[in-house]
Amino acid sequence: AFDSDVRYNIDDPNVEVRKGDRTQYSYELTRNNYALNISSEIDFTKWNVMASIFSSYSEAQREGDFRSFRFQNNSKGKSAIYDALDAGIKARITYKINGKNFIVYNGTFFSLAPTLNEIYINPRVVDFVTPGVKNQMINSNELSYILRGQILKLRLSGYYTTINNSTEIARYYADVNSDTGTSLSTLVNEAMTGVDKRYIGAELGFDLKITPTLNAIGVASVGEYKYTN
Repeated sequence: AFDSDVRYNIDDPNVEVRKGDRTQYSYELTRNNYALNISSEIDFTKWNVMASIFSSYSEAQREGDFRSFRFQNNSKGKSAIYDALDAGIKARITYKINGKNFIVYNGTFFSLAPTLNEIYINPRVVDFVTPGVKNQMINSNELSYILRGQILKLRLSGYYTTINNSTEIARYYADVNSDTGTSLSTLVNEAMTGVDKRYIGAELGFDLKITPTLNAIGVASVGEYKYTN
C-alpha cells in the first residue's frame, strides 16, 4: 500500500487504473529562464584580460493532476510562480611570462537560483516550497601556472571557493515500527537550507612526450571540502 491507502485523487472516488495509466501521483514541473551575458577581452603584449557580467531571471511552477486527500488545497492545478533573479561577474587575467610560460587567474562571483529539486520539497503530492530556500552565493578563485612546451605540458592550480545559502534535500523511505507495534513507515523529505561550504585545494596535470609516439600523462589533486556553519 502507498501512504496507508490514503486517497490520492479525491475528485474521482471511483477511479480505475489500467495498464499505462498514472496512479498515486502525477505532476509537471516547468522552468523558464532568460539570460543576458556581456563580455569583453583585451590583449596586450604581456597581458590578456577577459571580463563579463551576466544576469538571469527564472520562473518555476508545479502543476498537479490529482487532488490529494492530505493536501486538498495544494496538490491539484498550477502553483504560485517561484521567481528568482541572478547576477554575477567573471574575470580571467593572463600574464605571459614568455611564449611557453603563463600565470592565469580565474575568478567569479555570482548568485545562483535554486533548482526545481530544491524549490519543491515534496513535488509528487504537494506544491509546498522548501522553507528558507534562497539563491546561492558563490565566490570562486583559481590561480594557475601553465607550461606549454614541446616536450612537457604542465598545469599547476590552486583554488578557493565558498558557497553560501545552499539547499540540500534528502528523500528516503523510513521503515520504522513503534514500541506499540504501530507502523510509522513513511516517505521522508529532509531539507537543510542556509548551508555554507568551503572548497580549497590544488591540482596538477602534465603531459610528457617520451618518444614521438609515446606520452606519459599524469594528474593529482588534494583538497579540503567543509561545511562552515
